[in-house]
Amino acid sequence: MIEEILSEIQISESKYEEAERRYNAIGEWLNRDESMVAKFSPKIYAQGSFLFGTAIKPTTMRDEYDVDIVSELEISKFTISQSALKEMIGKEIKAYAESQNMDHKPSEGKRCWTLIYADGTKFHIDVLPAVPDNRLLLEFKNDVRVHTSWLETAIAITDRTHKNFDKITQDWPVSNPKGYFQWFKEQMVVQFEEKSRALFEAYQGEVEEMPFYKVRTPLQNVIQLLKYHRDVLFENYSENKPISIIITTLAAHVYNNEADLVDALINISAKMRNFVEKDQYGNWEIINPVNPKENFTDKWVDNPNLENAFFKWLDRVEEDFSFENLTKESEPLFESFQQSFGVGIAAKALEKVASRKQSPISKPSPKVDISPRKPWTNKF
Repeated sequence: MIEEILSEIQISESKYEEAERRYNAIGEWLNRDESMVAKFSPKIYAQGSFLFGTAIKPTTMRDEYDVDIVSELEISKFTISQSALKEMIGKEIKAYAESQNMDHKPSEGKRCWTLIYADGTKFHIDVLPAVPDNRLLLEFKNDVRVHTSWLETAIAITDRTHKNFDKITQDWPVSNPKGYFQWFKEQMVVQFEEKSRALFEAYQGEVEEMPFYKVRTPLQNVIQLLKYHRDVLFENYSENKPISIIITTLAAHVYNNEADLVDALINISAKMRNFVEKDQYGNWEIINPVNPKENFTDKWVDNPNLENAFFKWLDRVEEDFSFENLTKESEPLFESFQQSFGVGIAAKALEKVASRKQSPISKPSPKVDISPRKPWTNKF
């Protein structure tokens, strides 16, 4: 059932390929001869779930696939302001949208420019302007918590709410998506290498480099299950749902390179709480493993609803994916999966299991009570 649910919520390889084509096309546009930023050697690369191989299908028809990319220019932050960089990238993004006759004009967010594609594709791409930044390397190169190689790829990014947005200064917001990706891969290196070898053998040497999204480890799969579980439970009040980077970081910390998906799911669900700690002032912290200055829970201080929602969701994770719950008889397990992943997904998974076994399975009534076992409201 878990494997079949996973197959229902994963996005297809064609979607990954489509996203890759779209952001590579943006990179080609920025590097064309007429581009005002071509002289700065623009680099375009993915970040977030499409980079990690943990993207999932939207839970509702109104949601879209959110593809996050970085547009990194070879400019010193001592020679340009955040606002000037963002405006420069924005002009090119707008010109690209016009050249493609896109229905929607690019919109400006706090940090990014957003390209919204035709309604049928259910795609939008967030383009984050950035420049190289060695501040993390200088500050943490001797910190035993962080490998130097992770710090070398840090970037300075734009944020129009930042106090120095319009100034030329070294004080920019910092990010490190490439470093985080390297850390993430190292957390699952045993399974990643094993599955990569198996895929290369299956392709019989017909590819030089295996695309990352084709290699699906139990860690990536568990993160997909946890994210979909979160999206189902927070469908009606998404403003409070735990952010994906927290789920990804906690799961990666706990993962012990289990080869079995269900073993990994049980272990990760039971132990994520161990990596949510308090600082010396009593505030919760989940530190970015490649940027010790960044706390992923920093918004909890000003918005206690986020803290309460996270721990309420974590309680459900520990219950829903416990060994005791996952080893129940088929009917109560099916009811549990309806609550965790939605009635439609659970029903499709059960049908696939029945088909694979080629034997009759007694299906629970579709009118099963799916009210949560614990009260689940947006009143925290």
